[in-house]
Amino acid sequence: MKRIILSILLLLGCAFSFGQGKGIKIGVYVDPMISWFSSESRTASSDGAKMGVDGGLVVDNYFQDNYAFHTGIGIGTCGGSILYTDARPFLSYGLSDTIAAGSVVDYKINYLTLPLGLKLTTKEIGYFSYFARLGFTNQFNLKTRATSSDGMLTKSVVEQEIFFYNLSYFVGAGIQYHINKDAALDFAVTYSNGFINLSRIDELKFYSRSVTLRVGIIF
Repeated sequence: MKRIILSILLLLGCAFSFGQGKGIKIGVYVDPMISWFSSESRTASSDGAKMGVDGGLVVDNYFQDNYAFHTGIGIGTCGGSILYTDARPFLSYGLSDTIAAGSVVDYKINYLTLPLGLKLTTKEIGYFSYFARLGFTNQFNLKTRATSSDGMLTKSVVEQEIFFYNLSYFVGAGIQYHINKDAALDFAVTYSNGFINLSRIDELKFYSRSVTLRVGIIF
């Protein structure tokens, strides 16, 4: 945990240090999301999406009038469902439970998130401005719970299923409504695509995907 905190502080410090006095905007946000897994395994396939939510703090450090380094910190919940064609064991609280062949396992993952990217913003048009965001999101797994359709797992903490770290790229676009010169409402849609295999099981490969709807306020 200490390494995570130090890494976050270092990355946030780097984002601030690159600014050239054009201004720093700080905001808070809530991101309702739909998330799912993309599987590349013969014995496991994606079996549906899950609703989740992410929320936290966002920081835009403008190095030019319309260009900013984008970062922040948040805590969120995402997941997805995997259909396993074969029976397989799950380790939970130090005990092993074997799910039946053909079972669907719903994963719920709590993440600490740290985005790093760029924000490109238009000039104000009336009360509105438009923007695009792109970059990478670092995700640190805080806890993973699983529930299986055969009843063997019920919101069980599964220690050896999902890797501690995930990295995904994101692209998004949105609109800001300027309440006054110092505050704006922020609305955006963002797609994220993970490219690190989440599974810690050697024969399994699945990757995170999500679409989020951002609602926030920038100061």
